[in-house]
Amino acid sequence: MYDARILFAGLILTLSTGSAAAVTVYECEDDKGNRTFESACPPGTKEVKEKDYSGTVAPAPEANTGDLPEVTLYLVPECDTCVQTRDYLEARDIPFTSKDVSTDFALQDELKKRSGALRAPTVMIGDQAVVGFNRASLTTALQEAGHIPAEEEGVTGEAETGAAEAEPGTEPETPAP
Repeated sequence: MYDARILFAGLILTLSTGSAAAVTVYECEDDKGNRTFESACPPGTKEVKEKDYSGTVAPAPEANTGDLPEVTLYLVPECDTCVQTRDYLEARDIPFTSKDVSTDFALQDELKKRSGALRAPTVMIGDQAVVGFNRASLTTALQEAGHIPAEEEGVTGEAETGAAEAEPGTEPETPAP
């Protein structure tokens, strides 16, 4: 029986060579429920799923960020809610600029002027500020700005189950200039 990792590596190698050949991979299951990925299911196993891979790779769709407001994350080091906010934006492939305001007085002034406060994390979506990590508020603001489709992550903007929220006054303050 072929090792699934070797088959997968071969599949990746085949796809990366740029050839136009197609590869069919079968997911096979034995009588004990063990599953493998093979070019053909060996005796004593049954086919669970079949997937055809062509040697051509479709180009990635162009991101239409030209019409969308710019997203800026103001943060400080050693800040759990800053990390949660950054991870949230990255997980949704939201393009953003990250600015560390912990020691940069010019950035602190910029943040105060843009958001009206010196709090981290602050996400600026165009001219709209979302202070702290509140998943529902951030999702709603990103939906309204067009960064997230309305049908994704709760159309109503209601808090998701288990969503982490920063309590008022718990966001770390950045040092005052």
